[in-house]
Amino acid sequence: SIARSCALAPMVAICAVHAFTNDRIDVDLSPAWPLRRRLTSAEIRARVAAHLRLSPGRLRLLSEQGHEILEEVLPSSMSLVKVVVLSVDPQLENAAEASLLAALQLPNLPESFNRLTARQTLNIGWRHLTNLPESFGQLAALQHLVLFRNQLTSLPESFGQLAALQHLVLYRNQLTSLPESFGQLAALQYLDLHRNQLSSLPESFGQLAALQSLYLHENRLTSLPETFGQLAALRLLHLHENQLTSLPESLGQFAALRNLNLHNNQLTSLPESIGRLAALQYL
Repeated sequence: SIARSCALAPMVAICAVHAFTNDRIDVDLSPAWPLRRRLTSAEIRARVAAHLRLSPGRLRLLSEQGHEILEEVLPSSMSLVKVVVLSVDPQLENAAEASLLAALQLPNLPESFNRLTARQTLNIGWRHLTNLPESFGQLAALQHLVLFRNQLTSLPESFGQLAALQHLVLYRNQLTSLPESFGQLAALQYLDLHRNQLSSLPESFGQLAALQSLYLHENRLTSLPETFGQLAALRLLHLHENQLTSLPESLGQFAALRNLNLHNNQLTSLPESIGRLAALQYL
């Protein structure tokens, strides 16, 4: 509970950084209390609120162990933060920056998330997210998106509206399928989908004409769409540890492909067209 005491003796300062705007606040606790004194969460809450002159909202602070969560006061615009804990403890200093969202079960993003329309880079990996709002597609300026190690089972249809997206990391989720709109990501050059639960890809996947690096290993793919061969810019393709029994004849259209990994599948034959992969260096 908020009222219980937490062993925060080594804490010198709290630095909170808004996860999306990077606005930073610093609250120095050392002048108010000796380093060896146990501080209650209520004392810290009062100190933070007084320092920032805040209206009611929420901030969660990590204890020195990084496990206990204290609820504090912040305006709703800063409900998602990173917390940096500075300590005289060398072991804690080595891991001074703790991502708040990584420590919390956070199944949903806030409704205000779609206002980040100018954001070009967004890292919300390891956040326990189970879904993305349909409004996610409104982040039209996004070029680099990291969503690894969440619990996503699907992506919204609006995902295809991320027309500027070049770099997408989605590995270690629980995706079973991709929306048909996925093929609209015309600027996408790097895509990591390994360690999901994909059993198939949408026909639109072949429209990712700019794609150069594709990681699809450790899924449950049994086949690839015939349109797959339209990925003309592809240089690296990892398909190992799936359940593929065959490959499309269009595979031979990968004129730029240099690295192809197919081990641990159930292939009984290869298409004749594979001999046309003139740039292939690793198979």
